[in-house]
Amino acid sequence: EGYGVSDLTDQEVQLDRRVLDCIVGLDKESTEVIQGSYLYDPAVDINSVVLAPGLKEAILSSTVNFDTFLRYRKQSSFDKAISYGVGLTLMFSGASGTGKTMMANALAAKVGKKLLLVDFPRLSQQANSNGSSYQSIFREA
Repeated sequence: EGYGVSDLTDQEVQLDRRVLDCIVGLDKESTEVIQGSYLYDPAVDINSVVLAPGLKEAILSSTVNFDTFLRYRKQSSFDKAISYGVGLTLMFSGASGTGKTMMANALAAKVGKKLLLVDFPRLSQQANSNGSSYQSIFREA
């Protein structure tokens, strides 16, 4: 009553669909973060990826040594100075069929992470004016 509302059912609450599903027990983990995306456990073996000589090794070295980098950030108090940008971002580019998706799948499988596949053209078509579709995707990633 202190807020001028006497009945809880008179309130409007907006929840993300995934949050609501989790609250009511419908879904422990949804595979669709937002329409046009798909979250999955990749199963590609890193040994089946064929890339230019040295490229696969360089990518693997970056990911394997990332934990060392995070420990250094923490020990050196770097995190206190710059708290953002603590994730590892890899951007693969190249013509169709050159192994970008296969490498992403193999790398995620090797480090035990899920992969989020996003159809950005489809997402752009349904994005609302406040950009919440994009926010949901990047929050999840």
